[in-house]
Amino acid sequence: MKIKHIFFDLDHTLWDFEKNSKISLEELFQEYLIDYRINFKIFYKVYKKINNDLWDKYRKGEISKNFLRDSRFEKVLNFFSIYDKSLSFKLANFYVKNTPKKKYVFPNCHNVLDNLYEKYNLHIITNGFEEVQYTKLKNSNLMKYFDKIITSESAGYLKPDRRIFDYALNLLGIDVKECIMIGDNPHIDCLSAESIGIRSILFTPSKIKFNDYNKSEIKKIKYKISDLNELLKIL
Repeated sequence: MKIKHIFFDLDHTLWDFEKNSKISLEELFQEYLIDYRINFKIFYKVYKKINNDLWDKYRKGEISKNFLRDSRFEKVLNFFSIYDKSLSFKLANFYVKNTPKKKYVFPNCHNVLDNLYEKYNLHIITNGFEEVQYTKLKNSNLMKYFDKIITSESAGYLKPDRRIFDYALNLLGIDVKECIMIGDNPHIDCLSAESIGIRSILFTPSKIKFNDYNKSEIKKIKYKISDLNELLKIL
């Protein structure tokens, strides 16, 4: 059966999360933390570690969305022996308000979507918070390409839970053989989709090495690309 529907992950796949997030954190640092004796490079490294750990717990259902948002900057400040809940609240609000407004997408993103949009039905499947993801899509001029925006909050499940894909298939009324999933994480995006029969393509930008991931998982995925432009050769 011919592919008719393409599911894209958003963060780290189309929207350049690392670049946009770092810019927002630099602005936040200048606004609120410049007078503290903190090195930004260390601050950024600590934030990424804490944020990634909290997101891992959120995906597993161990913490809530609000706990993730409210605690990550408090934990970062505590690392630097700053115990100021009022400040951590300001940092959290600044980050959530400003980061989704950033517009950087990966190279060739719009060109590829322009091409695919003419041939396929395009959709988003994302674990990101609903209101934030819509802001990202609108500000980066991506919204126009997609028929359905499926968030973990609307589906009630987070990737890699296969039920988020079942939800998407039922919502669209389509068969697994009609679609393909494109994402940056071999486990969360690709193998979880393939577990219910959806083919997948792993997108890993050239600046990130494939060996950063589990090698056994990488081997299970047939298609791997480092530039979005490569999609036009596969699809």
